[in-house]
Amino acid sequence: MPIINLNKKTIFFLIIILWIGFSVIYIALDLWNDFKFQEINRAFESGRVETINQIIQQTVNRRCEPVRIFNEETEVNLIDMACVQQEQLLETESPQIPE
Repeated sequence: MPIINLNKKTIFFLIIILWIGFSVIYIALDLWNDFKFQEINRAFESGRVETINQIIQQTVNRRCEPVRIFNEETEVNLIDMACVQQEQLLETESPQIPE
């Protein structure tokens, strides 16, 4: 059975090659994970902005009617503050009829 004769120079060269190989793999995986993280954050931010824009658009389009917003546990009705302020202004300007 032949025994491979490895001298110190060959072992050192092999260790350097393995070290470079593992380093390249590590750097590639790190870059890939950073890319995935950035894409996930970008998608999350895009979804958040889209949701806020839809809520604003629905509130504006409803013409002083409440917009129902809900998740699994909570439900709220949103209305444009301009409508509330307009109603308060109308109430203070209209004469109160005593009963």
